Amino acid sequence: MATVVLVTEPFERVARSSAIARGLSKLPIIVLPADFDEFDVAQIRAIVDERLGEVESALLRARV
Repeated sequence: MATVVLVTEPFERVARSSAIARGLSKLPIIVLPADFDEFDVAQIRAIVDERLGEVESALLRARV
């Protein structure tokens, strides 16, 4: 199953370490700004628009 992990900057190291420990070193991890949870709707939409291609590419690569 194609999977992409979304984390904020403070959790990137933990996410990557956890993936490696579970034998998933190639797991796509997309890192969002640390203060993402404080963004307003317009800021979130802008980031989604900006990063959607990255998410789609990671999901498609995982299916191969």
